[in-house]
Amino acid sequence: MNSIKKNFVPLTEKQIMYLSKISMEEKDDKLRGMRLLSQCSFHDLCINCTHYKDNEDITIVLEDLKDDYTDLAKKDLLKQEPNTFGCSYEELLERISKLKNVYELYMSRNIDDYKLCHMFITYYGNLNNFKKQYGLIIRNSSGDVRFDEITDALEHFDSLYNRFKYYVDNGYYEQVKAQIEQAEMRKDFVVASTIVSKYIESKNNISLPVFLRNCGITRSKFAYYTKVVQTLNPTLNEKLNELSVSKDDEIEKQNYERISAIYNGVTSGKTADGKDFDALELVKLLPYKECGDFYIKIKNLIRKPIVTCQNALQNESNPNAKEILLQEYVRICSECAPVYKTIVGALVEYGIANQFYFQEVGKEYYVNTKLSDPAEVDVAYRYLNYYQIPASYYTVQLVIDGLRGGQINVEELDALIKAKDEAEKKEKESYVRIKEVL
Repeated sequence: MNSIKKNFVPLTEKQIMYLSKISMEEKDDKLRGMRLLSQCSFHDLCINCTHYKDNEDITIVLEDLKDDYTDLAKKDLLKQEPNTFGCSYEELLERISKLKNVYELYMSRNIDDYKLCHMFITYYGNLNNFKKQYGLIIRNSSGDVRFDEITDALEHFDSLYNRFKYYVDNGYYEQVKAQIEQAEMRKDFVVASTIVSKYIESKNNISLPVFLRNCGITRSKFAYYTKVVQTLNPTLNEKLNELSVSKDDEIEKQNYERISAIYNGVTSGKTADGKDFDALELVKLLPYKECGDFYIKIKNLIRKPIVTCQNALQNESNPNAKEILLQEYVRICSECAPVYKTIVGALVEYGIANQFYFQEVGKEYYVNTKLSDPAEVDVAYRYLNYYQIPASYYTVQLVIDGLRGGQINVEELDALIKAKDEAEKKEKESYVRIKEVL
C-alpha cells in the first residue's frame, strides 16, 4: 500500500481526466508515454490512487491509467523525452500550430500585411521571442514526423524573420501594436472609467492601498486602468490629473489645520470648542498616517528618539532629564519654524516623547493582568479605534483617565461609532457594485 508522502498535493479531477484523455486519444505509444510522464510520474499516480480510494468513479479512471502506465513501462516507453526543444510537449504543439498559420498567411497570393503583423504581435510579441521559440526546433527537428506540416515554414524561417523585421524597422509594428492595445483598452473602457471615477470620488477619505484592497485589484491593474482612461477618456483623465494637484493642496490644508490646532491648544490651554487642552486632545491631533512633511517630522520626533533622549528618560536620578530631552528634540528640529519647537515642548511636557509611547498592546493584556475594569478597557479600545490612535499602554490609560474624569461621554462615543459604521457599510456596498463590474 502506498503511503501518502509529506507535502503531497493530489491531482485535481480535471487533471486526472486530462491524463485519461491523453491515454485514450494519443495512439503513438512513444508520444503517449512522454506526454503522460510529463504530467504525472507513475509513483505519484499510485499515491493518487490511495488518495482517491473512496471515490469510486475516479478510482476506475486511475486504475485504467495505471494499466496504461504499466504496459508502456513493459515496452520501455515510459521515458521522459530530453528537453530537445526547450519547451513542454503541449507548448511544442502550440508552436507548430502558430508557425503553420503564419506561414500559410505569408504564402497567400495577396499578403495582408496588417493581419500578418497582427498575428506576429499576438503570437510572439517581438523579434527576439520569435527567433528564440524556433531556434532549437530548426536545429533538432530533422527526421521528426511531428514537424512535417511545417517543413517548408522552417526552411523559409529567415524570410519570415526578415518580413517581421521589416515591419519593426519601418514603424509598422508600432502602429499595429498601438491599434491592438487600443482595441483591448476599448474592451475595458467601462470598467476602467468606473474604477477611476470611484477613486476620484473617494480619494479624500481613503489612501490608494485601501482603495485597491476594497476593489480587489492590484496596483499594476489600477495603473492599466488609468492608462485606459488617459487614452480613451480625456475628460475623466483631466479630473484625475487635477486630483493629484488637489491631493497635495488638501494634505497641506489638513496639516495646517492640525498644526494650528495643536499650537493653539498648547499656547492657550483650550481646544477650538472651549474644552481644556490636555494630553488626550493632543494625542487625537497627532498624525498616525500619511500627512506629508508634518507626518515625517512628528514621526521622527515621537517614534525615533535619539540615544541621548533615551538615556535622559531612563536616568530618573537626573533632575535635568526633561530639560536635556527637550534640548535634544529642539536641536533635531532646529530648522523648523518656532511652532514646531512649541509642539515638541508639549510632547515632552505630556510625556509623549518616549520610545514606548506608541508600542501597541492587545486587549488581552488587560484581561490577563486585571489592571483595569474590563468595561473601561473596552470603551478605551473603541475610542482609540474610532480616532485611529495606536492602542498602547499609555494611550489606553489616558482614555480611561478621561472616562473617569468625565471628559469622555460613552453615549456620544457610541453615536459617533454607529454613524461611522453606517457610513462604512454604505461605502462597502458601493465597492460590491464595483466588483460586480470587474
